[in-house]
Amino acid sequence: MIFKQCGISEALLVRDIAEQTYRETFEAHNKKADMDEYAAQAFSVQRMEQELDNPASVFFLALIDGQVVGYLKLNHAAAQ
Repeated sequence: MIFKQCGISEALLVRDIAEQTYRETFEAHNKKADMDEYAAQAFSVQRMEQELDNPASVFFLALIDGQVVGYLKLNHAAAQ
């Protein structure tokens, strides 16, 4: 596995893996309508771009054989 730091140009990739991870983790315990409502707000491309543009956050994509399998977000200072 390798980790690749990413920026705004990877906003769609980060959004996709973040939403996929969220749904896989919480889907079984929530209503679909609630999941969809939250995902629409939390995982919009615009929101991902804002988070990726925050100098107090650093994002990495986790890759195996060139395929995105996860992500990592490190927050510091005001991003907490």
